Amino acid sequence: TAFVLRVGGLHLVRSPRRYLEYGISNGSILLCCGDVEVEDGDLVMVQEKNRLAIYQYRTDPAIKADGEKRILHDASAIHSKILCSFNFYH
Repeated sequence: TAFVLRVGGLHLVRSPRRYLEYGISNGSILLCCGDVEVEDGDLVMVQEKNRLAIYQYRTDPAIKADGEKRILHDASAIHSKILCSFNFYH
């Protein structure tokens, strides 16, 4: 199942530069899918306290948080994979 989501609020992007290298910031629109294969290094959505949060999925448990990026090692916690982001500037 695919869905779109607009990034906004502190739960998705606490720091506006956290996922900027992936083209994601406040106001970005994300295309996500819950039934596609997730690979090492993919950005994923995780359900946290009834809200979605962005994490980078890593298979190697030795890899810890990279600066402000959150790292997820537990594949069973993945809600969906972020397929791409769109940014529209006015």
